[in-house]
Amino acid sequence: MQKLGEGVLNPDKQSKVNTLFKSLKVNQVNSALLFSSGRFDEWTQAVLKIYKNRQWPAEEAMFTMSSPL
Repeated sequence: MQKLGEGVLNPDKQSKVNTLFKSLKVNQVNSALLFSSGRFDEWTQAVLKIYKNRQWPAEEAMFTMSSPL
C-alpha cells in the first residue's frame, strides 16, 4: 500500500505541471476567466493524467506551483 502523501509534490512531476502550465499558455488567460478557460481545463486534465487520476495529489501540485499566475 502506498504511504499517504507519497508522490505528492514530487519534484519531477511538479516540474511537468509547471511546464505544462506555461506551454499551454494558461498563464496568458484573463484571470477573471481562468476557471472557465479551455486552456485551464486542458491543463487540469493533463495534471490528473500525470498523477494517474489521483485527485488530491494533482490538486496539491496545481495549487503549489512555483510560478505565479
